[in-house]
Amino acid sequence: MAGKCLALVVPAGHAQRVRTLLKQRGWLNPTFRVVRNEDGSTSIPVISCDVSDWLVLLSEAGLESNKKLGTPDWRLVEGIEFPLCRHSPSPHERLFKAVSSILELHRDGPELPPDWRDQLPRRWERHGDLAIVDQQAFASPFWDSFAPELWTAVTKALGVRRLAKQGRVQPDGFRTPTVTLLLGSDGLVERRENGISYTWDICTCMFSTGNAQEKQRAAMWDCTGETVCDMYAGIGYFTLPVLVHGRAKLVLACEWNPNALHWLSVNLQRNGVSNRCRVLPGDNRKLSLDEEVDRVLMGILPQDPAALPVACNLLRRDRGGRIHLHLTVTSFPEATRSDKRTTWLAAAQSEAQRVETLLDESRAGKWKAVVEDVFRVKSYAPHMTHVVADILCRPH
Repeated sequence: MAGKCLALVVPAGHAQRVRTLLKQRGWLNPTFRVVRNEDGSTSIPVISCDVSDWLVLLSEAGLESNKKLGTPDWRLVEGIEFPLCRHSPSPHERLFKAVSSILELHRDGPELPPDWRDQLPRRWERHGDLAIVDQQAFASPFWDSFAPELWTAVTKALGVRRLAKQGRVQPDGFRTPTVTLLLGSDGLVERRENGISYTWDICTCMFSTGNAQEKQRAAMWDCTGETVCDMYAGIGYFTLPVLVHGRAKLVLACEWNPNALHWLSVNLQRNGVSNRCRVLPGDNRKLSLDEEVDRVLMGILPQDPAALPVACNLLRRDRGGRIHLHLTVTSFPEATRSDKRTTWLAAAQSEAQRVETLLDESRAGKWKAVVEDVFRVKSYAPHMTHVVADILCRPH
């Protein structure tokens, strides 16, 4: 069975991101399935909407956009034939059914908490054969009485073999996660993003899937011939994209978490770029470097006020460079998309002014720090957005 509808045709490499954004906005046509075309592009069934909305969505997805309906990167096509979707239970439906069957088998066991349905996982991250559920899931000790049978049923419903539960980040300076393994003997996982392999232990190191779009953006920078300093390298979140795809000449990777340092070394080797990276263990605020750099990556939240002077001091004295500064900005639900962006730009310009002042105070002559652009990464907390400001710094 098939039918016809409006199609958004995009490169296959962008299809997953575009489909996710369409689904979030309610523009994905759920009646039909996505189709892979012979020319390597992907056709996505969509519901018609205003052209300006398309341009915003495509910009978020990293695709070229202009005021015309179509560019070399994407196009809207009327009347494309799509196969109809066959309904299959969603992961949430499978999860509810699996848990309900376990409770039915043990109906003579402990009394059910009145809010037991609310304690089922609402979201999870999947890394290979391991799923990590959020910390609100299975919160009552009631669930422990059904282990490991319950955890086995949950893993089958989610299509994995190992199960873990996320806890709060420890206040140890290393942002060490608190993770409880519910099923499985270890937390070692591997994930591929944009042609890059990341390996780490979920019990000792953080990994935010919400930063995927920013990592993809970093991979698009042309860093040929550049020396880059990643002040918060972790396991290689941004270090690897600028080495593998950005072709940086050298990356100075700063990290003080011993566990992250181990996996950073592993990931550099596995991706074949260890010869262009110098790992600097320890506190980045105490750096003593001979090199001057073209680009500084400051990918950590919350910001460390003491780190920005260090970043400014690393920039080349003859021609400056760029600082990619991550920050949080407060925004309110009633604000329009335009109002939110205005707020982000204002926050970025405030940081650029601070950078300019630091450069003026620490170096001879006047400097100019300009916000080239600001990009949304993800929601950070209620009414708070994680953004990245690209700040270009030049002697004036």
